[in-house]
Amino acid sequence: MGAVNALPLTGLAGGVTFAVVGHPPTDQAQRPAALSRSITPAYFAAMGIPLMEGRPLADSDTAQSSPVVVINQTLARRFWPGSGSVGGRIAIDQAAGTQVAEIVGVVGDTQAETVNGEEWPTIYGPYSQMPAIAMTMTVRTAGPPLALASAVAREIHWLDPDQPVADVRPMEEVVSAALAEPRFHTALLGTFAEIAFLLAAVGIYGVISYDVSQRTGEIGIRIALGAQPADVRRLILGQGARLAVYGIGAGLLGAGVLTRWMGTMLFGVEPTDVWTFAAISILLAVVALAASYLPSRRAMALDPVVALRHQ
Repeated sequence: MGAVNALPLTGLAGGVTFAVVGHPPTDQAQRPAALSRSITPAYFAAMGIPLMEGRPLADSDTAQSSPVVVINQTLARRFWPGSGSVGGRIAIDQAAGTQVAEIVGVVGDTQAETVNGEEWPTIYGPYSQMPAIAMTMTVRTAGPPLALASAVAREIHWLDPDQPVADVRPMEEVVSAALAEPRFHTALLGTFAEIAFLLAAVGIYGVISYDVSQRTGEIGIRIALGAQPADVRRLILGQGARLAVYGIGAGLLGAGVLTRWMGTMLFGVEPTDVWTFAAISILLAVVALAASYLPSRRAMALDPVVALRHQ
């Protein structure tokens, strides 16, 4: 069971400016900024945030002991590109003045606002040394989280009967709320994509069907001269395949240009993911051939005498 002044994916919350001890000094106005998180020692374990270097905060890190902090990987990479951040010192600007703290550990990054958002430098300090006005309790459970909500509330009220307990929810709900807007945009784009896909299939069928009707006389002559049904099928399907190749080629070029603006709506996949482009191209090619199949069946069934009379 841990606590933090601001959960991941709920907003930037508080921040501080700081300076790295041993680096060239900078003016107060030009100092870098980082998110400031006040936590209890068990917070990282409760949230499953991995420890990458050093040690986590401990119960022995009290207001009477030397100031210590844990930083995230983004901050460590920015100011200690190789290694050696553990043991370094940073001067943190606070309301009561500048406090120099030793870095005792480095933890993995968490997203402050959105799942695929910017990775902010973050400084974690013990609550005893960096107190916050409000804290959110985090509890890791072995079963359904809400099943223990009443038990946790009872423990809190046993410690402090006047302490309100509100907004109890599993972390999955927090993640779902952060994903609501990009999920809506993705669903909207998916709906438009399905409509476009259907229109493409109908369009290919209409073009091939119209072309077959215009070439009835030619097909009749081919059949009269000995063309087999398989030859006619290859002729019609070949035309559909050529249209599909031209269309897919143009679509890939357009997608390569336009998908760069979709990066904020994607998670776990790049806008120019090769496997996604390949899968969609194959699917469109299959649909194009399927849409060409019915007109090819009709052309194969043409009576050469009727076809020539139509000409």
